[in-house]
Amino acid sequence: MNVLFVCWWDYYGTDPDIIVDLWEKGEDSVFRGAPHLVILTGPRGMGKHYVGRETHTIRMAYFELAAIPYNLGTVWAGFFLAAVQLWPPARKAIGLEKGEEAMDAMCIGYPKNLYRRIPQRNNLESLCDNCYLRELRPKLKS
Repeated sequence: MNVLFVCWWDYYGTDPDIIVDLWEKGEDSVFRGAPHLVILTGPRGMGKHYVGRETHTIRMAYFELAAIPYNLGTVWAGFFLAAVQLWPPARKAIGLEKGEEAMDAMCIGYPKNLYRRIPQRNNLESLCDNCYLRELRPKLKS
C-alpha cells in the first residue's frame, strides 16, 4: 500500500519531493510504519450529504479513543484517503466496487514510544511573552 501511495503522490502531489524523497530514504512519512489500515466505506454519493462523511469521521474518532486502553497507536490517513478518492489504481488496490466510496481511513498499530502522561506545557506567562496574546497580559493578571 505504501508503494501505491508514493506512486500516486509522485504523480499528483503538489510537492512530491518531500514524501517521495523520504520514502526513497526508507522513511514511511505517511503510514508511520503502522501494520494495519482501517478503511470505512459507504455508498458512492453519500459524502455529498452532510451526515455521510461526518458520521464516518465520528466513528473513526471513537475508534481512535477505543484503541488507547489497548496501548494501540492510531494515525489518520488523510493523504491515503485522497489517493483512493482521486486515483483509480488505488481504488482497485483496496477492492472498492463501482458504487462504493472510501469515507475515512486510519492506520493502527503498536507505537514505538508509549507515553504515560501528556507532555509538560509552558505556563500562561511564557505563552503571553512569545505571541500575539501579549496585549491580554494585563487582563489575565487581574
